[in-house]
Amino acid sequence: MSKYQEISKTFAESVQLQAQYISECCEFSNVFFSQMAEYLAWPRDQMAFAPDESAQTEEPMCTNSSVRLQDDGNIHFWALFTRDYQDLSRCSI
Repeated sequence: MSKYQEISKTFAESVQLQAQYISECCEFSNVFFSQMAEYLAWPRDQMAFAPDESAQTEEPMCTNSSVRLQDDGNIHFWALFTRDYQDLSRCSI
């Protein structure tokens, strides 16, 4: 096997491991935040995931497009819990 083939194989394996890591993290996050929303009685349609605070798009579930793998090797994302203004009038504070 040539040096190029070794590097290509190693790179392909690392890409696959990264995708698996992201998938496993999102699976955990989806279960965790779903249960947290259930516990808080938070409407699922008022939860979203985004890769960062300045993202222009949000996803209803954690997916590979709603996360960022940072230089520190960790996955980062924002879990957004929103509330309709009308609903706030019914909340007791």
